[in-house]
Amino acid sequence: MVMIKNFMMLLSLSLVFYSCTKPCDDTNCFNNGVCVDGDCLCPDGFYGVNCELEIEDNNVEIESSIGCNSDVINYNGYTYELVEVNGKCWFAENLLTTQFNNGDPLSEETNIFNWTSNNDNLNYIETWPYTEIQGHNGLLYSGNVIMDERNICPSGWHVSTDLDWLEIEELIGVSENEINIYGYNRGAGKRGILCSNDFYGTDSLGLNIKSTGFIGDCAVSEFYEGDALVSVYWTSTTWQGDNYLIDRDFTNIFANTIGRIRSHKSYGKSVRCVKD
Repeated sequence: MVMIKNFMMLLSLSLVFYSCTKPCDDTNCFNNGVCVDGDCLCPDGFYGVNCELEIEDNNVEIESSIGCNSDVINYNGYTYELVEVNGKCWFAENLLTTQFNNGDPLSEETNIFNWTSNNDNLNYIETWPYTEIQGHNGLLYSGNVIMDERNICPSGWHVSTDLDWLEIEELIGVSENEINIYGYNRGAGKRGILCSNDFYGTDSLGLNIKSTGFIGDCAVSEFYEGDALVSVYWTSTTWQGDNYLIDRDFTNIFANTIGRIRSHKSYGKSVRCVKD
């Protein structure tokens, strides 16, 4: 009787062993993708259920002008996270390219004393030069770069416009009385919706707005314990000619407002790209 019991136990164990399959047994991951629990983790430059689709530098095939058709885009050697907001596809990270869309290089200016309104040749500078967090949160670009026809965003993309930001502000509830005005005290209580968790926000839309700082007039914005106290993004919308651009300022943490300011092109500020 004991022998029969043991035999039946072994039989049941063998049946269980041979009837089980591992989650990755039927999953084929291409282009050096790695299967984890039945899902393919794709290397940089590839996406899709089985990593079968390639993200081309400078361009992603676009089926329509609405929304994102991928979670990421590879541009000039770096893979950016994407997020869809109100039907438009945005970079969820700050731009850090050092060349234009056509491959022409940008010139780096590391001397802050050259960043003045008298210098018409400014291109870009690393965020927070002369500190241990150089390159933090993307690069700072001059207005010259933003207005250049060669475009610093990928093909089929553009530097965010004033209208792009206005649409987001309308979405999160900035009032009609405030949305079209200029100044720092617009949309009280709304700033945190767009800012990252480490920049005193909830990041409810996934835009991941970070502290960036800015540079201009021979000075850099102040910072405290490694974090910039200001966050400013260019738009590609000019104001009264070619010397001024409209930007967005997320500096006012305590009032929790969104600034809409007109700045001279000589300033260095961060950039977000939006799909056309």
